[in-house]
Amino acid sequence: MSRALRAAGRALWEVGDPEETRLLLGHDAVPAGHAVVERYLAVPNVTHPRYLLPLAGGGRAAARTLDDFNGLRPPAVRWQRSLLASALRARLVGAGSTRSVRVSRSGAAPGPSLLGAVAAALDVAPGDLMLAAGMRAGGGHAKQTVLVTDRSGAARAFVKVGVGTDLVGRLRAEHAALTRLQASDTAVRFVAPLFLVPWEGRLLLGVAPMPVTVARVGRRDWPAAHAALDRVVARLGPRRRSWAGSRWQRDLLARAGRVEGVLGESIREAAARFADRVGDHGGDLGFRHGDWSPWNVARTPDGQWWSWDLEYAQLSAPLGLDRANWAFTVAHGQRHRSVGRALTSARRLLARHVARPDLVVAGYALEMAVRHAEFDPGLTAADGALADRLVAHLLGPGVYRADYRADYRAAYRAAYRAAYRAAYRDRR
Repeated sequence: MSRALRAAGRALWEVGDPEETRLLLGHDAVPAGHAVVERYLAVPNVTHPRYLLPLAGGGRAAARTLDDFNGLRPPAVRWQRSLLASALRARLVGAGSTRSVRVSRSGAAPGPSLLGAVAAALDVAPGDLMLAAGMRAGGGHAKQTVLVTDRSGAARAFVKVGVGTDLVGRLRAEHAALTRLQASDTAVRFVAPLFLVPWEGRLLLGVAPMPVTVARVGRRDWPAAHAALDRVVARLGPRRRSWAGSRWQRDLLARAGRVEGVLGESIREAAARFADRVGDHGGDLGFRHGDWSPWNVARTPDGQWWSWDLEYAQLSAPLGLDRANWAFTVAHGQRHRSVGRALTSARRLLARHVARPDLVVAGYALEMAVRHAEFDPGLTAADGALADRLVAHLLGPGVYRADYRADYRAAYRAAYRAAYRAAYRDRR
């Protein structure tokens, strides 16, 4: 079973105890005492799944889960999804031995049902809903996001499944931010929160779907997107104060002090240097999206801006961090520029908007190093490798290489490039 399917099984169906719930691939026999309760189509196959599509509503319903919101995808992926949807409607793709995924449960002790929890939160019958999910290659986070549809394939909600204290806390913060934003008339519309409910030691955050006509923003739209976010910040009321006394800096330094693993000592050193460098610098603080990037913002044909994924949103953070994130993720994630060149791109973008772009970018780099080191303290995947490069940039090559041998970095350099490019492949 692929890593992506194994992670989805744990997150969505509590697959773990084979006596209660099992994922059956291909022609796997149904265990004695079990009954198949959900059926899916893994595309292109169960070994390398890219999409997990529901079969309960037939091929047309599965095709609709691909057609809706397809405007958010880059051209190559949009073409791929449209072609697959056409094949599903024409019944050219079926659940053969290489694509069938079934969920079986013990009749004596039926396992927990995410569909049941979502149906209860939406006040509908579980049999009226289906799940569809994308499998992200190279992703190592413990969060699974699924599309919940009715039997015709029409979207009813997007649901994030949070596991672990850190992710559960972020989903609670996202729900609070979305609730606060719904009460404000802002230039950007944010997805509406529908529910926040516990489920089997996890937390489920459900948000309403956007209009299916939303489309990804092109490069020419980027300045307008930033201007729309500026109007959101202005509406929520920015204020000027010292960074040293801000909750943003206190929380950042506290998180840096708790980082464990290979980079813990170096991140604490980088945090101490950043605090000394900031001193009593005063700057504008205001609303921050937290993951402002071309793949988290879209626009409808009538010009309405939409945004989502506010797990790291803050009501008071240094202005400029969102622009820095946009510039860095485009340069490093999409164009595969080095960390140093990507941070330089962020400084250049901020030079026209904030008084101290160097401090904003330094704070951003430290925050990203902490975030990715928390994801991967052992430096075994793309997150840890990115944290490694950010820390090297913050401390300087002389200091950093005196603390750590260069050979361990070379050991996973190729794996880092492959994993990071796979994670961002669909965003080009």
